[in-house]
Amino acid sequence: MPRVGLDIFLKNPLNRYMAKRTKSHVALNQAHKKLHKHHTWLILSSIVLIILLGVVGLKYMHTKSMWRDNSVKLQTGISKIQSLNSVEDATILAKTIATVPSNYPLIKQPVELEEYIVELGNTTKKYIVVMDKNKTILADSVTTNENGAYSEDASGEVGKTMFDGEPRSFIEKSVQYPNGVNMTVVQMKDDSGAIVGAVAISSSSVAQ
Repeated sequence: MPRVGLDIFLKNPLNRYMAKRTKSHVALNQAHKKLHKHHTWLILSSIVLIILLGVVGLKYMHTKSMWRDNSVKLQTGISKIQSLNSVEDATILAKTIATVPSNYPLIKQPVELEEYIVELGNTTKKYIVVMDKNKTILADSVTTNENGAYSEDASGEVGKTMFDGEPRSFIEKSVQYPNGVNMTVVQMKDDSGAIVGAVAISSSSVAQ
């Protein structure tokens, strides 16, 4: 359109109104598209959230079911420990701690591990100590011994057993047992076969 014609066009009030309305309509369409896009993303996000909640719910139910099964296994382990010798006791206990439950074993759950060991000690009347690779006490049937390094193996039996896998016996003399208590220590491995610590257990019943 020639410049003169354009000036006349813009000077006409109706034309100016229509031009503004056209611009407004375009802007409104753009806003509507953005709103529609946002609404679509909101719907998709809601669907994803519902799916995630469903997955979490299923995992929760599966975990509860596994824990029921694991509780039976732990109780079975307690029953066995009451009737076997100290090496067998410690071996069963070490395997249980390092591998049950299979997806999140007790060794990774300090509170649950401590509760289990205290209950096990009270039930079997055995003195039990669970240590990591650095001989740091992870759980102890005598709760006052927690969070320290185990040092009652005078000849380093715990470290030697973790190194070569051979069970060893030694006498622990401590504040709790000044007259000494016979202990048996075994290596503790996870499902992959990696050494994760050791378990020491008394060979006879002791006062807790």
